[in-house]
Amino acid sequence: MRLSLLLGPLAATLGSALSAQSPAAIIDGFLTRHLAEIPVPGFSAVVVKDGVVLFQKGYGVEVVGRAKPMTVRSPIAIGSQTKSLTAIAIMRLVEAGTVDLDAPVTRYLPWFRTADQRGAEITVRMLLHNTSGLPSADHGLYSQDTDEGAIEREVRGLSAVPLVRAPGASFEYANENWTVAGAIIAAVSGMPYSRFLDREVLAPLGMTRSTTALARFPEIGALWGHHPEPDGVTPAGPRFLASAIPAGSELRASAEDMGRFLAMLLRKGATPTGRFLSEQSIATLFAPGSVTTVSMPDLGLLSGSTGYGMGWVINEAEGRTLIHHGGDAIVMGSWTAIDTASRTAASVLYGGPNLDPYRYPTRIWVVNNLLRLANGEPPSDFGRPKEADPTSNRFELPPDRLDRYQGTYLSSEGHRLVIGPGARGTRLELAMNAGPIRYRYQLDFASEASAVLRNITGSAVISFLITPGGQVTGIAGGLPGGTFRRRSAEELARVREAAAPDGSVRFPLPRAWSVHRRSGRLIGQSPADSATFVEVLTGLGPPPRPAGSVERLETIGRSQWTRLTWAEGIGENARQRVALTATIAGQPVTVLAATRAGRLTALLREVVVPLVEGIEVAPATNLLGTTRR
Repeated sequence: MRLSLLLGPLAATLGSALSAQSPAAIIDGFLTRHLAEIPVPGFSAVVVKDGVVLFQKGYGVEVVGRAKPMTVRSPIAIGSQTKSLTAIAIMRLVEAGTVDLDAPVTRYLPWFRTADQRGAEITVRMLLHNTSGLPSADHGLYSQDTDEGAIEREVRGLSAVPLVRAPGASFEYANENWTVAGAIIAAVSGMPYSRFLDREVLAPLGMTRSTTALARFPEIGALWGHHPEPDGVTPAGPRFLASAIPAGSELRASAEDMGRFLAMLLRKGATPTGRFLSEQSIATLFAPGSVTTVSMPDLGLLSGSTGYGMGWVINEAEGRTLIHHGGDAIVMGSWTAIDTASRTAASVLYGGPNLDPYRYPTRIWVVNNLLRLANGEPPSDFGRPKEADPTSNRFELPPDRLDRYQGTYLSSEGHRLVIGPGARGTRLELAMNAGPIRYRYQLDFASEASAVLRNITGSAVISFLITPGGQVTGIAGGLPGGTFRRRSAEELARVREAAAPDGSVRFPLPRAWSVHRRSGRLIGQSPADSATFVEVLTGLGPPPRPAGSVERLETIGRSQWTRLTWAEGIGENARQRVALTATIAGQPVTVLAATRAGRLTALLREVVVPLVEGIEVAPATNLLGTTRR
């Protein structure tokens, strides 16, 4: 049922009930109806007024199809709301005198570089205001790294990234800013980001059911969320994207804990046990460091100035200043809003993905109305679209042309997708796994050369690359991985998957190559030349650097690799060798390759690069804390 049809009678019903029920009872009724409107199995909410929790409750269940109810103690990934906590961690260091907001990043990370010299001008304050000039690329979003060393590795990788504007010149929302901030926290404090956040932020606030520390997930009962499907959700498995922790990839928090966090903010830094931050620090967090014009029609924001503080968006809405921020962890998410004038704040934490704003109530609509209901006001339509879905169309692809789009597609970043028949028969569906993240969409063709990918999270537009003769050769736009090339049946027939018996590693090889396992190594052998082979080693450090080798860093697929090349032998015994080393899923991985002199370029192009683009490595310890067998 569309939100526009529900809002009129809902507003009338709640409006007449305001004088007869307590705000808590009205909020409960509002959220009970909300659960029935959305395809997410459960969520929790908290409302705080005058520094005191007015209302908190869980709705639905933690996992679809299971009976365990969602409660205010259920730890949900809050996504980018983590940025506000990272900013608070920085302010704790500022108040301790160990960080200066206007100092350059290089004061705390002497090795910090970007691809141009302007990176030396970036200050800590610019990071927190998203004005550093770093572009939003999210290269680490599909990383398989699970150890917190990935934060520093991700920041070091920025040495190959040029700035897109002068530091401090203007705003661009970029997770990279917050990863750098996390690296500063670790460097200055001398402890991992997660430990500092636990000890210096979460514990003092009494947020005992919240953490970014993977080792604590079993202890608090961390939830893993739900994958979106074309018409519903399915449970997501464990995953941990370590490189983006400070930006919001993994922080679990409960509604109960968010209530404690919001109470501290409304009390301007004070807690029942003492002062946590100064009033000036809280004011600094909420003060816009940049102002930009935002048009987000899907959220009903068509124009107007929007400020960005330190992990907070500041909008003028309905005659008041609304301080808010959302979080999308892909399989879970949240939204928080604060009205400092009425001293009211609200958070909603969802155990499932963000939803299509043209089909379901938006999260900002929900939290804004929680503020209104807490203050005795009827709900409004702020935060919902004011126009129809721009991707809607009436085009129908003739059923006899569906076959031309079906098949396997591969991106240059190593992502693979498959288009095939959907459950409804007359529709095609797209399935893709990007690292630990799963995508499933129904294809709604807008023309023979374009389609809208639809699931419960919304829509994305893709274009098909088609030859003059009508052959579909690829896909562009709308998906992580850039452009995808369609693989022919002949090409697929030439590739095989090599895998360790224990599932610890798998990678593609030419089908004609043989695979052997020897002393913990997987060895692929060319059928045409015994001198040409590749080896894959996991869990071991990089090999000793050979004399005369040449080193270079390069990004291949989803990881940054260190490549060493060298030559050995003379005459008929002359060989060329290469060693590529990266950290994947929290453990070192090395790919060794050798061939006869003069053939290394072909070996790299035909075997080694496709291997490292498609390699998948299971962590040595799984995400629930038990050792892999």
